[in-house]
Amino acid sequence: MQLKLSTSLTGARLLPAILVATSLVLTAETHATSNYTLTDGASTALIDADSGAGMYSWVVGGQEHLKKQWFYYRIGDTDYAAPINAISTSTLLGSAANILALNYANAQVSLTVTYVLTSSGQDSADIQETISVQNVSDSPLNFHFFQYSDFNLSGTSGDDTVVFLGSDSVKQTELSFGIQEGIISPSSSHLEAGFAGTGGTLDKLLSIPGYNLNDNGGPLTGDVTWSFQWDHVLQAGESLEILKDKTLISPVIPEPTTAALILLGVAALAVSQRRQSD
Repeated sequence: MQLKLSTSLTGARLLPAILVATSLVLTAETHATSNYTLTDGASTALIDADSGAGMYSWVVGGQEHLKKQWFYYRIGDTDYAAPINAISTSTLLGSAANILALNYANAQVSLTVTYVLTSSGQDSADIQETISVQNVSDSPLNFHFFQYSDFNLSGTSGDDTVVFLGSDSVKQTELSFGIQEGIISPSSSHLEAGFAGTGGTLDKLLSIPGYNLNDNGGPLTGDVTWSFQWDHVLQAGESLEILKDKTLISPVIPEPTTAALILLGVAALAVSQRRQSD
């Protein structure tokens, strides 16, 4: 199977390292839809790249666990945050059954998101995400990047518990099932455990100018959400690379070390490379 690369990218100089690591053959392709499906084993994830819905489904072993997970950004300290699809419509850089790379670009910034989905049996799956942001303007950018996550484990809301395990790790659980995300690099600037709906984290990001996550690490129980924030001043031509890994598993996963997260990411890449070369 070949990973197919669009040649229409403007402002992005390199594919993220996650695609390079897979050592796949690249060919040009146009894509007529913004809806994508990632599949590996017993796991499927659905992404709407241009509507703001973002990743809106993650099924593992036939069970739905996700309501919404998407990325937002703000330039400066006084504006509202906006979804990354407000930068531009998406450009497909690369795709395979379990890999997707999308780019959004305008005169200020080029942002690429890359997903790699891997599945282990009926009750566990992993998604590694690489976000590459480049300042393509001639001036410094005071750039703020946010990830918002609203998981309803086992398909139900109102009965989950979320807690941050530090600035680089968060865990959400419901009974025996859990999801845990770890940041491999760089560490987040702020974080927030919150609740879905009116007055929640996403509502504040979109309605309060200059809103920064409040660093509430939980634990909280209910229809919970969790978010990370990264703050960086990008000089002209400078790039920011964010590497993260999230795992859905039953029984609940223990707290990871940074080294364990890195090994998990490397293992996911190795599995993808091996499957694509077969």
